[in-house]
Amino acid sequence: MHVSVIIPTYNEAENLPILIPQIFKIMHQNKLKAEVIIVDDDSPDRTWEIAQKLSSNLNMKVIRRINEKGLSSAVLEGFKHTESEILTVMDADLSHAPERIPEMVKLIQTGAADMVIGSRYIKNGKLKDWSYFRKFISKCATYMAKIVCDLRDPMSGFFSFKKQILNGVKLNPKGFKIGLEIIIKGNLKNITEIPITFTDRKFGESKLNQKVIFDYIFHLLALFSHKNPGPLEFLKFCVVGISGVFVNLFFYALMIYFFKISYLIAATISFCIAVSSNYYLNLNWTFRKNAVSPRGESYIKFVIISLVGYILNISVLYILVEKCGFHELISQLIAIIAATLNNFWGSKMWAFKKIRGQNANTN
Repeated sequence: MHVSVIIPTYNEAENLPILIPQIFKIMHQNKLKAEVIIVDDDSPDRTWEIAQKLSSNLNMKVIRRINEKGLSSAVLEGFKHTESEILTVMDADLSHAPERIPEMVKLIQTGAADMVIGSRYIKNGKLKDWSYFRKFISKCATYMAKIVCDLRDPMSGFFSFKKQILNGVKLNPKGFKIGLEIIIKGNLKNITEIPITFTDRKFGESKLNQKVIFDYIFHLLALFSHKNPGPLEFLKFCVVGISGVFVNLFFYALMIYFFKISYLIAATISFCIAVSSNYYLNLNWTFRKNAVSPRGESYIKFVIISLVGYILNISVLYILVEKCGFHELISQLIAIIAATLNNFWGSKMWAFKKIRGQNANTN
């Protein structure tokens, strides 16, 4: 069986001499024929040059891109040069163990799966040497992805799949989570997740920055639109959310200026009124076609979701400002988007979950 391993790189000169021999050794031990395709975005540390030296006696292709950058577009460029029917994508930073590739390939070869994902978040999956705030950011991103799929680790950058699942599929070259793009748009019937131990990079620097976070959020919204043509529910939900801001401010101002109530008590009461207003509008407008659980139960669920969204907003804001050094306004914008996606997904899938076979609630 022949396998193509695509590795996008940028400033990974110290990692490739360790990773590449490991890949070919493991492929040989498992009687797999492999080609490795390095797609480098003209790294300042001359990663492409290191890759070319390694390719002199190994089955490798090295593509050096001069005027184009981006992880997803690099992976797509690698796809064009593959000769195998099974493709594997992995990072170059030694975070993904090549020892897992044979198991991925076997599951595809036997027909057990069309795509296999190396998962950090299923049983026996692990994160090694990660700080708490990196784990938090990763968990938030994974949780947000639930608006488009229900896998445990759709954000994984380590996966294998049948090349044919991309027949007739147009993939977006922007963003950095090409695996999620394939999960949503690919012609897939069976997706399997296997546990991996994700190890933090030893050399080089993480590519996480503000642009990456914004790209991910907009990418996620684009995938949601693709999966749900005419995302009217989401737009309605956002309109209701904006109306809740004005309701909150109106009652807050009324209580502190007219009734002379303490600002903390006023904030709490106005928050409760705004949540109740949002619940009523979402029940009777956004999710009107859904038959929901009894209103008291769905209201409690909605309040819980709103509180979780508030905690998520504050937590993301704090971590981005204090731990990542992002600007306060940009951090708050990202936090609001994260909380909005959380609230929408929770409302749609829990508080106002559609009950099959029933008409809308008319109580």
